[in-house]
Amino acid sequence: MKLFVKLFKHTLKFNHPLFKNSLFNAGGFVFVSLVGLIITPLLVKYFGMEQYGVYVLITGIFGYYGIFDFGLGQGLIKFVAEYNAQGKQQKLNDAVNSVLWFQFGVGLLVSILIYVLSPWIINILNVSKNYFKDSVVALKIATFGFFFSMLSGTFSASIRGLERFDITSTTDSFLNLIQNLLVLGVLILGFGIIETVKIHVAIALIQIIIYYFLFNRIYNTYKLKLIFRKKIVRSFFSFAGYLFLSKINGILRQQGTRLLLSIFLSPAAVTLFVVPNKLLTAAGGLLSSIAGTLFPFISKLNSLSDKKKINNVFIKANFIFTSLSLPLFLFITCFSKSILYVWMGENFANNGWKILSLLSGTSFFASLTMIPINTVLGLGISQLILLFSIVNFLLFLLILPLFTYYYGVIGTASGMFIIGMLNIFYVIRMAGKKIGVNVNEYLFIIFKKHIIPIVLFIGLALFIQKYNNINHLIKVVLGIFIMLNYYIIILFNLKTNNKEIFNYE
Repeated sequence: MKLFVKLFKHTLKFNHPLFKNSLFNAGGFVFVSLVGLIITPLLVKYFGMEQYGVYVLITGIFGYYGIFDFGLGQGLIKFVAEYNAQGKQQKLNDAVNSVLWFQFGVGLLVSILIYVLSPWIINILNVSKNYFKDSVVALKIATFGFFFSMLSGTFSASIRGLERFDITSTTDSFLNLIQNLLVLGVLILGFGIIETVKIHVAIALIQIIIYYFLFNRIYNTYKLKLIFRKKIVRSFFSFAGYLFLSKINGILRQQGTRLLLSIFLSPAAVTLFVVPNKLLTAAGGLLSSIAGTLFPFISKLNSLSDKKKINNVFIKANFIFTSLSLPLFLFITCFSKSILYVWMGENFANNGWKILSLLSGTSFFASLTMIPINTVLGLGISQLILLFSIVNFLLFLLILPLFTYYYGVIGTASGMFIIGMLNIFYVIRMAGKKIGVNVNEYLFIIFKKHIIPIVLFIGLALFIQKYNNINHLIKVVLGIFIMLNYYIIILFNLKTNNKEIFNYE
């Protein structure tokens, strides 16, 4: 217990609001993920493999607003944090209103375009005749949700810029729970994809209203006005414009991959890929929600020119983050078949365990880039994010379509693994140089404590998997036990010699 308290105190040295935001952001994501993991087997059961894939593709349109805000959402987080720290209230108001009306215009235009092209889009997704008509109607309805998501994204980003992740996490968790329960309810009552998409749209509308009033409450000097300051938007684009390809890269990793599977294979293939990925989204998203709180925090430190503290935070955060992510993804990789067997059943486990195992490795690679990327964003070096995105985008275009076409869903997962492995070395080295950290030294400090635990974990996992007569639930429990012991070993190493990390300069 004393060891946990010691680690807790070290973490608090970063800054108490940072710890609190990490806790709320992670807690909210854990809640949302648990709800999703519990409800997914039921949704697949009631929808069926093909229609669930169609449902995922159509509701995924809500996530596309991340492309069409041209990176202004992330820019708003950064500049709201800076303007608030510097007491520039008028600039903050004008920034929020300018971005809001920009989102309004772009969101309306894109929504109309998707609405008109709905039949063509559903056709290229290889949706069967049985579901074609309903899918077109559902996609048209979803365009309204896309528009609402564009608007709510502005207020959500503004609240995050004020470092009130507790508010956004609580709100998102509550709305997600209501949405999932309503979707499951209408399916049980015998309704289909049209009704479930209507629920998503209604929740997106409610989200705008809630975020607007919450932002007004915590920043009571804000007034909604029809103001569009070109100068502010241009200054945002000087930072956020470089993030545009980063947004495209993020969408490609999630939504683009699903489209690729549906176009080359079928919506049923989307289900086979998406369901294992939901588990990893839960794990990776938990880590991402923690890392995301660094962005406004580093922005604030950067505005105060506290470079020494930025470097110190970077090292500490990387060590803690790696120690959290490595045992988790190692557990999922080694026990993928047993996990899917317990969660989704024997048939799905036999078809999807290799996909889960490969994607788990990919998620671990992605987790190692989270701290460097959020630190670079906080420093305002968005040009580097552009370079990262270009590299990732080109790798995606060169590898994924080819692997998917020839090897199916396994090929898609393998391609993503290769992309993640190639990307990680470039991101860490380039980010370290810009931040001013000796990359080789910090990598050695962070990873040397993991060598023995990794060898022990893999050896025990292989030993357990040898015995086919052991129940899959017992295998999962044993895997969790090994993972927890991994964490204990890391904490013990930290207790015996923690100066390298927590006194790093």
